Amino acid sequence: MANALKGFLILLICLFINSSTSNAQVSLGVEGGFSLNHLFTKMIGYNSTKNVTKLGATTGLIIQYKLTDNTFIETTPGFVSKKYSFARTGLLKGAFLSFENNYLQLPVTLNFVFGNKLKFFLGPGIYTAYWLSGSEYGNIPDIFSASQQADDTSDTLTLVYFKKSHRFDPTLDNRWEFGVSASCGLRYPLNEKYKIGLSVKYYQALTSRYKVNTANTYTNYNGTGTACLSLIYSLN
Repeated sequence: MANALKGFLILLICLFINSSTSNAQVSLGVEGGFSLNHLFTKMIGYNSTKNVTKLGATTGLIIQYKLTDNTFIETTPGFVSKKYSFARTGLLKGAFLSFENNYLQLPVTLNFVFGNKLKFFLGPGIYTAYWLSGSEYGNIPDIFSASQQADDTSDTLTLVYFKKSHRFDPTLDNRWEFGVSASCGLRYPLNEKYKIGLSVKYYQALTSRYKVNTANTYTNYNGTGTACLSLIYSLN
């Protein structure tokens, strides 16, 4: 992963050098919207449990390098909320455990453009992200509150709500995330300098959120989709 990070940083440096020494057109902008995250995991030890995709938020800056009339490279450093939840079913229905994790993310995509005034684009990319903070909350059964039903065949449990900030464990938490991405969207020029846009992107982590070691023997990966509105200003 260290080599992948070095290559990623070298690519960014080359892009900045190229933009200042060539005739490439540079545009800056902002974007904001929502994220939808799913945790891909085997859920070992979670019987009668539903893995729930959750909605979050995302915002970022846009740095765009126009290479030709039909291609541009774009990086959008920003904030992404990656949430997911486990909901119990069956006898424990109503119990759940939710996770809200905040990442600083830096993607780079190579986009291909189609169309005239209303332009459609799509392209592949790579990204890295750093896990800034997190929290956990949910309803968990209070085993000391179990009471037997009148028919003596089952017990009822009281659910207790809790919420806490995530305390990072360097032996377990993998705070760096690397992966691949895909993007598509529309851009429409308001005038010679400003454009508005709509983009949909998907980020698939290739690194597990948890480190695999003696304390943990399974992996899980974030899969995150985003949809954003954007405003872009051309510097050239």
